[in-house]
Amino acid sequence: MTEPLETVLARRQRLVEEGVSFKICQQCNDVMRVGNATPLPSGAGGIFRDWIFNLYQDQPQLLPAATPPFRWIYRIYEKEQRLDRMVNRLLEIEAGLQRTLAEREQIIHELSTRALRRKPGPLVRAAAAVEGVCAWMEAHERARAVEAGVVV
Repeated sequence: MTEPLETVLARRQRLVEEGVSFKICQQCNDVMRVGNATPLPSGAGGIFRDWIFNLYQDQPQLLPAATPPFRWIYRIYEKEQRLDRMVNRLLEIEAGLQRTLAEREQIIHELSTRALRRKPGPLVRAAAAVEGVCAWMEAHERARAVEAGVVV
């Protein structure tokens, strides 16, 4: 009753791409299926439910948070029916920014650890100040995002 690995992997891929057709699953909506999942690996933007809420939220204009050049780029992608490429590019950019952020946080942590090992006093205060500034910047960015209506 064993199947070749290729057969099992092909079935798995088909389920991933097409979903399942169990009767119980036909009664579920998208929010029930993936409600607590975060579309972005970083978690920025909130969970699936937040994205659906944003879809139906009234906005005064098309792309209110976008710069004029970005609105123009959006229209070009839309006209060419390639919004999928735009989304993928934005996801790649977001992933790169998350990597950069993680690298910077690692550097700050390493510098703080080194400073604590060397000589207490001014270095400890400097490391604490750097971490404090980073925390303030993060809180400030979150506040700006909330004001702009972006769920973080």
